[in-house]
Amino acid sequence: MTAVLAVLLAAAAGPPVATQASPAADFVDVTMALCYGVATGVVKFDGSLEGDAKVLTDRKVASGLRQGTMERLGRQGLGFVSQSIIGERVSGEDAIVLAVGGKMEGCRTMLLSKTVDGHETKVAKILVAAGWKEAPANDAHAAAVNRRMFIRRDAKGQPFLVNMFTGALAQSEFRVMTTVNAIPPGVELPQGF
Repeated sequence: MTAVLAVLLAAAAGPPVATQASPAADFVDVTMALCYGVATGVVKFDGSLEGDAKVLTDRKVASGLRQGTMERLGRQGLGFVSQSIIGERVSGEDAIVLAVGGKMEGCRTMLLSKTVDGHETKVAKILVAAGWKEAPANDAHAAAVNRRMFIRRDAKGQPFLVNMFTGALAQSEFRVMTTVNAIPPGVELPQGF
């Protein structure tokens, strides 16, 4: 039912939003505008179709997903968007998918691309240029999905964490996914963070 509703919403929303920025820059823009916004409480979804669509379109993200984007995400990737508020932005040949809530808590941004290499490095460079500092991670290099972490404090000193996951899903153009969360008080951060 949710997948059918998502397709209907995508069809009703009209053509997806396209920009002139690079896919990595668009990806970080959607992550910061929406997922960071949700984590900081600046962005709020009200649960209504019209209200949630306006939150997305105000940030250059089309409401819903086109059928072609769902196919690019693949069967495994659909689990990331199941029962979520969903949207997409087209960036050249790539697509940025946004999912908020649903079966998975929080806000997720995913980059879909036919090309495999280079996305992680480009996204990391843009995050660092925007003031995020990469934290040490201890993921195994041979893991199917790898995680890199970036931390930044807001003006009040509250630390936030961007988790960047990279890897491959079967029959999917999934390349990078980010989540953004406030770091709770009492969590010990590495020195310098």
